[in-house]
Amino acid sequence: MAKKLPTSVYRTLFVDAWRLTIERKALWVFGLFAAVLSTGGVCEMAAKGFRNLVVIRDVYLDILRGTFTGAEVFGQLVKHVTAFDPNRLTGAATLVIFIGIVIIIASIVSQGALIAGCGPKPISDRNAYLHGNHTFWHLLPLNVLHKFIHALLTLIAAVPLLLLIQTGGATGIFVSLITFLIILPLTIIVATLFILASIHSVRTGDHTFDSIHHAVNLFRSHALATFETGAILFAAVLAAIVGFLATIMIFSLPFAVLATVALVSKSVFFFTVLNILGVIALFFLLAVFAGATTTFQYAVWVRFYEHAVAPRKKIISKLHRIWIGK
Repeated sequence: MAKKLPTSVYRTLFVDAWRLTIERKALWVFGLFAAVLSTGGVCEMAAKGFRNLVVIRDVYLDILRGTFTGAEVFGQLVKHVTAFDPNRLTGAATLVIFIGIVIIIASIVSQGALIAGCGPKPISDRNAYLHGNHTFWHLLPLNVLHKFIHALLTLIAAVPLLLLIQTGGATGIFVSLITFLIILPLTIIVATLFILASIHSVRTGDHTFDSIHHAVNLFRSHALATFETGAILFAAVLAAIVGFLATIMIFSLPFAVLATVALVSKSVFFFTVLNILGVIALFFLLAVFAGATTTFQYAVWVRFYEHAVAPRKKIISKLHRIWIGK
């Protein structure tokens, strides 16, 4: 009897993650807050890094031209700020900092709650929150390290780019290209290690460095599979974004008709109410979409982690199976 060959798990993995996302809609709230610091998309972090490089390039070009973007606006802002009463300015700054800290805490707790809620067995929202609250001090250093390393990699990639803009030439192009080709996979690896370490920390309660060590070993064992999972997940989320935008455009047609009617009728009240409801509906749909997609991404990685640490070792890399002819 022929030996049964290991099969790819991606179809089952993504189907299970999608089913979990649909069935446990309460997790979308945690997904919305978790998206503030991390969406769970490994390739999305690389895309964000590329956008940051583009922004740095544009700013540097403006500096060279003597037209630094936002310099005039920033100067006017400083002028207006200095005109405010110091007590009010201090109070406003304190309020902004406080709100920022609360959002960061909520995001980190939501990451832990989302990972716990995406487990094989459904748990209550309260238990999910308790899991997130319990692992807060483990996930906080992970988030800080992740953002620091990501920013450092972006700055390293920006140095040859800025040198290319200033000097030009084939050498600058070659160095920039090589640097980008090195930094891009490193960014993906760092994001992968972060999500795997976060899942391990929530599942086992291990401390930050223990979780990172476990994530490194897990990545070494399933490097190709993690890249494949991240690429497929990125494509799925990208398709979802395109579909969401198309849906928004379709549903905006009735809104445009009503807005035209309001303008023709010259009803200020109707036009104002219509715009307020339109903005509220748009923000609600964006929040739902962000929460659902983040939940789906975390569910995929939790399923991936469960499969990777299973006692029975399987080949879960499709490229590996193709390479060895199985």
